[in-house]
Amino acid sequence: MVNAYQTEGGLPLLDTYADTDVKSDYGINSSEPFTIHDGPVDPRLDYTVGRRGIDYNGFGLNPGKEWIRATFADVSGPYLPKKNMYQADEVDAQRGTGGWGSDWSRNQLQCATICGCAINGR
Repeated sequence: MVNAYQTEGGLPLLDTYADTDVKSDYGINSSEPFTIHDGPVDPRLDYTVGRRGIDYNGFGLNPGKEWIRATFADVSGPYLPKKNMYQADEVDAQRGTGGWGSDWSRNQLQCATICGCAINGR
């Protein structure tokens, strides 16, 4: 998916995006040096996935493997989700209570509201 965000002259690479990979830190521990991809990408990429060396929703630079629970042998890959994760400035204001409901993001609250209306028949 990340490769599809590559551009040339500001336009997406519709037919050739899979020919080259966006550089990732897959297989590289957080303690090892890494230089982020320097090729042109759509700026929306970093609003979609968390990449090493890029700010992660206001929590600072993503350190890479240190924030990924899975092992390198797992199928999860080197990226973190961003759209369904709360922002750093929402930590106290939007905090839910206990267990699975803690730290709801705006997206989750909006979805819960929409689903609640649909379930309740409103």
